[in-house]
Amino acid sequence: MNQRNFLDGGLSRRSLLGGLTLAAVAPVLRAATPRPLAPRATSPARGLMPRVQHAGVALPSGWVFLSGGYPFLDAEQALTSAQLYDPSQDEWHRIAPMRTGRARHAAVALPNGDVVVLGGMGSGGLLSSVELFIAGRNEWRSLRPLRIPRADHCVVLIDDALLIAGGVTGSMMAPLTAGTEIYRLGGRQAA
Repeated sequence: MNQRNFLDGGLSRRSLLGGLTLAAVAPVLRAATPRPLAPRATSPARGLMPRVQHAGVALPSGWVFLSGGYPFLDAEQALTSAQLYDPSQDEWHRIAPMRTGRARHAAVALPNGDVVVLGGMGSGGLLSSVELFIAGRNEWRSLRPLRIPRADHCVVLIDDALLIAGGVTGSMMAPLTAGTEIYRLGGRQAA
C-alpha cells in the first residue's frame, strides 16, 4: 500500500485524539524518507545479544535501540539488557540495563534521542511500569505506571503524549483489548 492509499483510502479523515486528523499527519509522513542501511553480507553485525519478543526503535541520530525480550523462545525470565546499533560500523553496543526485565513491551524514541519503554511481560506477569532511557547519561529513570498493565501493544508519540493502543490486558478469558490510553509526558514524568 503506497502512502497516498494509506492517507486517502480506507481511513477516514475524521478527527482522532481531539483534533488530530490524518491531514495533519500527512506532512510528517511525506517528510519521512527512510535511509537504507548498507548490507554487509560477509559479516553480520557484531555484538548483538540473541533475543526474541523485544522492542526496537530508530533514533534521531540514525542509530537503532533494542531492549528486553527473552534470550530464547521458551525462556521465562525477561531480559533487562538494552543495546544500540551503530549502522556506520555495523556494531552493537551494550548500554545500561533497564530496571525491570520485560518482553513483549513497546518502545518509542523521543526527539531528543531518549527512549521510553512501557508495559510488557515480566517475571510476575503483565507490567504497568514505564522507564525512560536518558541517552546522554546512559541511565534509566522510572516514570509513573500505565493505568492498565498491558503487553503486545503499540505506542506512538504525539507531541508531548504517548498514544498506547491494543495489546493483552487481562486473563486468558479476555486477553485482547481495543482500549487506548493517552500517557502525558510533560513535567509529570518522574515516579
